[in-house]
Amino acid sequence: MELDSYQRCVGGADKKIKFCCGNKILVDLNEVFAAMEANQKAAALDRINRAIGKHGDKDCLLATKVSVLIQLSQFDQAQGLVDTMLSRNPVNPVALGQRTTLLAVAGDAPGALDTLQLALEHYDRTISRGVMNAIRIVGAMLHSMGNLLAARAHLTLYSSLTTEPDPEVTQLLMHTVSDPSVPVLLKHDFELPVAPEGGSWSAEYNALRGNANRGRWRSGLLRIRELDEAHPGQPILRKAIAILENRIGEPRSQAEAWRRYAETPGVPMEEAIEAEAIAMILSDDVLDEAETTQELVTFPVPDAQQAVDQLQKNPRAWLHKEYRSPEGAPPAKAVFSLLDRPALTEGSEVSLDTIPNVHGTVMVYGRETDRDPRVEIEGFVGHGLEEAIELVRESLGDALAAEPSSREELDRARVIDVLFSVRWHLPFPVESDRRRTLLNEKIEKFLLERWPDLPLSRLGGQSPRAAAQDSSLHRALLAWILSTEESLHGGSAGRIDLNPLREKLGLPVRATLSPDGLNLDRLPLVRFVKLDFPALNDAQLDRALAVAKISGHVYLTHLAASEKLKRSAELSARERFELLALHAFSSGSSSEGRDNFKEMESLRETAEVDEPSFLLALLEWSLTRGQSDLVEQTMETLQRKFRDHPGVMSAVGQLLVRLGVLAPDGSPIEDGASAAPAEAPASSGELWTPEASAGAGAASGGSESKLWLPGME
Repeated sequence: MELDSYQRCVGGADKKIKFCCGNKILVDLNEVFAAMEANQKAAALDRINRAIGKHGDKDCLLATKVSVLIQLSQFDQAQGLVDTMLSRNPVNPVALGQRTTLLAVAGDAPGALDTLQLALEHYDRTISRGVMNAIRIVGAMLHSMGNLLAARAHLTLYSSLTTEPDPEVTQLLMHTVSDPSVPVLLKHDFELPVAPEGGSWSAEYNALRGNANRGRWRSGLLRIRELDEAHPGQPILRKAIAILENRIGEPRSQAEAWRRYAETPGVPMEEAIEAEAIAMILSDDVLDEAETTQELVTFPVPDAQQAVDQLQKNPRAWLHKEYRSPEGAPPAKAVFSLLDRPALTEGSEVSLDTIPNVHGTVMVYGRETDRDPRVEIEGFVGHGLEEAIELVRESLGDALAAEPSSREELDRARVIDVLFSVRWHLPFPVESDRRRTLLNEKIEKFLLERWPDLPLSRLGGQSPRAAAQDSSLHRALLAWILSTEESLHGGSAGRIDLNPLREKLGLPVRATLSPDGLNLDRLPLVRFVKLDFPALNDAQLDRALAVAKISGHVYLTHLAASEKLKRSAELSARERFELLALHAFSSGSSSEGRDNFKEMESLRETAEVDEPSFLLALLEWSLTRGQSDLVEQTMETLQRKFRDHPGVMSAVGQLLVRLGVLAPDGSPIEDGASAAPAEAPASSGELWTPEASAGAGAASGGSESKLWLPGME
């Protein structure tokens, strides 16, 4: 960066360099910047020290030295210089930006946020590089802390102000939107509402709204809170408070603001339910606070081998033949899963009624130097542990001591999480589509048959069925159902319709949404799955598909891609190929995905897609869907045809590491292929292309051969 005398003062003054620190320092400053750009940090520090000795401690020089010291991780010295600049001008935006950086480095998130907001209050026409860098650092810090709403606000602000692309910021921003693990309801970028003219508070609010769009969120939030106190119950003010809390608050304060908005009279019911659901997600509220403990209960036994022999006779005790004790722990003589019914055998019917559930685990230990033989039984209190102990007692009889010698608490968990969990015992492989169907059946059965009658603390100990009789509790019930439904849809290609649950409780159902007159650019993501997709015009369908890809919403991607493929008369071979890839990765059916890839293979040459890209996509899909025959065939083809192509084989290795088949050092992970998720998530990146640089993987393909997969834009 070459400075000239007409550029803004780098020391924070709202004037040109020639009028703040003078033209004489330009040569020295440019030498420092040149050294930094060449990564010669020590030389840059020497030159800035000589410049200060020559010209004095002008703010331009001090601010530049602080930047160099931060690069050298000499934070204490940098802090002293920042204090000097702020003693001269407490609202120097450059010094405030540098203090923000130092606070973020020190892990002081509240201090960094407050100081950054003060800096943003005091920049005028042009924002300084130091403040820009502080916005970026705070955004990254908030992302690392899991405060995704505030992180996205800061990273978006940075992207809107910078003139240079920043790949790291883009990657962090994409994570907050496209990662399937991020709840759908948190992926909407809320804009501050505009107040209608004529209200006694409207003009002031709209002025504050304009100011907030420059990043001045804290002062806007404080003043809008004052307006809310003076004019209580205005939905626009309450919503603005919630949105600004998103940008600078913590999840708990964000949740409180959204819940307050949801409770405000005049908010449309659908919006109130969504706001309540956002509050639930941010506060991790599942309508019940009841907890249970996971415990390890130890009983002495006279003979460990006899205990193993007796347990092996019980058809509800399954011996793990390849169990390995945790590192540092004594080796167990044997480990058994304790089941609620006998284990299935190969060829048995596999259904919800026949699959055994695991009550707990028992580990048998022989005599050790300082310990007698014993069994250790693990499980959740009230949810399997007692049954597990009884099963061991049934197997060992009088050989098991009447009372345990110790009880150790291993962990705590919410009861509803334990009830919702899947603790199946399947000793043989089950086809992935069947496993996915069974999982959906289990979820629906729990939600439709058991959850309605669970006593929940947030409902005053009432069950949802009883609470549904009180209309004041409808919003909370509907919000929980909505957030649960969307969490299932966000990362799953299968439809889990909870309207039957709403009907069972006598609550309003989610109706199909007509696209007539809808502006999809402003439609919250959570409502897209309600769209009547066959009724979308082509432009609306294209927009829905783009939103699905950006958001990583698997079910929405499948809906949009399916409809788009039905309208394929005017699609080019390349467009159809890409849609088939989207459809395969978002499909809940492995057979459907196989058909998609067969058609893709027939289109590959016409679509001008290179063979390695196609094979890598097929390999990823096959691994995530547990299609072992296709994995073997595809790997054989890649090795036979591209063994001597380092870029291709490097991309294969990176894919296998990402999916947990190989360790980063290239060594196999035991059962790696089977560890891939049964429900395929949105693909994490673009398809590899030969134009990509060797070793760069999926992220840097040439523009003519990049293929988008779910979750990317």
